[in-house]
Amino acid sequence: MAQITFKSNSAAETLKTGRSIGKVILGGTILTLEGDLGSGKTLFVKGLAQGLKISQEITSPTFALIQIYHGGLELYHVDLYRLNEKEILELGLEDCWRNRVPTQPQNWALAIEWGNKAKAIFPKEKSIAILQLNFKILSKYSRNIKIEGPLECLKKIQTSLQKS
Repeated sequence: MAQITFKSNSAAETLKTGRSIGKVILGGTILTLEGDLGSGKTLFVKGLAQGLKISQEITSPTFALIQIYHGGLELYHVDLYRLNEKEILELGLEDCWRNRVPTQPQNWALAIEWGNKAKAIFPKEKSIAILQLNFKILSKYSRNIKIEGPLECLKKIQTSLQKS
């Protein structure tokens, strides 16, 4: 697993980062988002949705648990902050990658806030990319964002970030 780290100096930059990544991820990508409350996870997903050509307003799924948005890909936005292991299993996240036709491209992306809580159920197949994002608060507006994942995905992300 490879990694890249970069600094966001504002909410606008975090939004732009999400948008840049949304433009290049493929269907069948799981993004786990870790970081303290207020570190920019939901803001990043708003940008991700823009990059996926989703026009709906993105809201935090803290109480709804899962929000589904339709655009270039179906985006499942999940928040596991308040859930325990049993409740996570009952959400049925596995349906995203289990109920698919193997010969067709996958048409979904899954962005999971506090995603490390669901690692045990993540698929092992290589056709599904898992990107782990960690948001670290540096100051009121600055964040370090570290992304770990398959090298080929990170190369596309790095190129997209440099172009934006």
